[in-house]
Amino acid sequence: MPPFSPSTEVCAGVSVPTPQALVTTVPPSSRSRNADYVGLVNQGATCYINALLQVLAHLPCLRKAAYHVPKPPPSAPGGTPPWPISCALQRVFNELQYSQTNVSTTGLTESLGLVSPVVVQEDVHEFEQSLRGKLDEEHDKLTRVGYADTLAGTMTKLFTV
Repeated sequence: MPPFSPSTEVCAGVSVPTPQALVTTVPPSSRSRNADYVGLVNQGATCYINALLQVLAHLPCLRKAAYHVPKPPPSAPGGTPPWPISCALQRVFNELQYSQTNVSTTGLTESLGLVSPVVVQEDVHEFEQSLRGKLDEEHDKLTRVGYADTLAGTMTKLFTV
């Protein structure tokens, strides 16, 4: 995956400015020159999740929107971010882009309420709709803190016919 240029990117009518600060970061220098891509660790019946995440991570405007998810306020109760799914997606996309080893999706599946190991196989389309619905729930919290280009908004613009 190529790194982003510092300019604003427009994709499917979505304009996303340069990110401020990531919730989690794997430094670009940690990626081996021999490892262009890494995979996602399977947690049981998660091939449908992993397939969708790989596709989403390769959409530059969506990945860039994920990198713009703001850090949660320090007063988050129990240290849990008020937008856990967006933060977990940001971490997965960042690690897919820069990690040298396969990436765990445990934080994401837990934020979605799935228990590891995941034993129920779902349809990828149903999972995408469920993911988008849960991101929509986080959308209000993110817009209240001034984050206009949410992952939910970007996904809706990309996947609505």
